[in-house]
Amino acid sequence: MSIIPPKLKYLTKHCFDLLLPPRCIVCNGAFKSNVLILNSFQHTNNYQLHICSYCVDIMPWLKSCCSICSNPLPETTTSKNEVCGQCLKHPPRFQNSTCLFIYKKPTSILITQLKFHHRLILAYHFGYLLAAKLKEHYAVHFPDILIPVPLHPQRLRQRGFNQALEIAKTIRRQLHISIDKTNLIRTRATRPQSEIPAKQRRSNMKNAFVCNSNLKNLHVLLIDDVITTGHTIDACCVALQKAGVKQIDVCAIARTNF
Repeated sequence: MSIIPPKLKYLTKHCFDLLLPPRCIVCNGAFKSNVLILNSFQHTNNYQLHICSYCVDIMPWLKSCCSICSNPLPETTTSKNEVCGQCLKHPPRFQNSTCLFIYKKPTSILITQLKFHHRLILAYHFGYLLAAKLKEHYAVHFPDILIPVPLHPQRLRQRGFNQALEIAKTIRRQLHISIDKTNLIRTRATRPQSEIPAKQRRSNMKNAFVCNSNLKNLHVLLIDDVITTGHTIDACCVALQKAGVKQIDVCAIARTNF
């Protein structure tokens, strides 16, 4: 099997980029160089983030947040271990969370395009950024398995894919953590949380998930696209804890200011 020399591979890509310049995933504008280093994320494996420098500046990066639930806090907050009032009063069933953005434009538009317009390339980019942030967060002791929040089979047939699973695939490749996509099952076809009032969302998700095997003493990283009220995550945690999971962490693309 022939191997393309690195110089020829670089030249071919350079010519291709001249003819069809890479386009920003946010504004769709063409730009010359799409290799960017964002904040302290160390990009390796020749990863190329398709986002222009202008859009990097306008993205609603989550800078100050609760160390447990990632609820956005005032940017004047300096402590990395700050806990929001909600978590102090009612600690969630998970131990900590990792999110990239506050859920507002243009991030909210991109997530809508991912979920409802099949822009699966966005799952790759968001998954890579999450993996970089998770690597920084855990440093040494990583979770044992990744579990994407499952869709009900009916919703999965309608959409054709589970966006949480697509994000998890990139995280798996970067962090070398296996994905468990069979044990956590969605048993009820619940109404979309975004379509119902916040006060009804907990009852909407009650007993919506079951875990069909023993996960005793495992450290699980639960993956979703957006954390809003947290009721979906909480329902997943109930099922996982019944299966014996020792620790549950959460990661998502974005967090609403709730």
